[in-house]
Amino acid sequence: MLGQAYLLAGKSNVLRIDPPESDRPIALDGTVGALRELPLVARSQAESSGHYIDAMFLHDEVEPFVRCPPEYLIGCQPPTSKFRMLPPYTAH
Repeated sequence: MLGQAYLLAGKSNVLRIDPPESDRPIALDGTVGALRELPLVARSQAESSGHYIDAMFLHDEVEPFVRCPPEYLIGCQPPTSKFRMLPPYTAH
């Protein structure tokens, strides 16, 4: 995944933040533990890395956001109002 991020955004525009290893790993199906522990880990990581993210990404001047440039709309068709629905799945 990191390699794809480097390709899409450029290596200098990607920052990987790894949480510390835990002596109590969360099981793949351990949603209760994940919901309890991961928000706290995320907050801790955001608070400890926020100044670096701010310095790295939030001080450059950028061009204003343009929702959809008009030159890309030439020849585009509006989406249809109804999608073709597939029949419901039935097990045999």
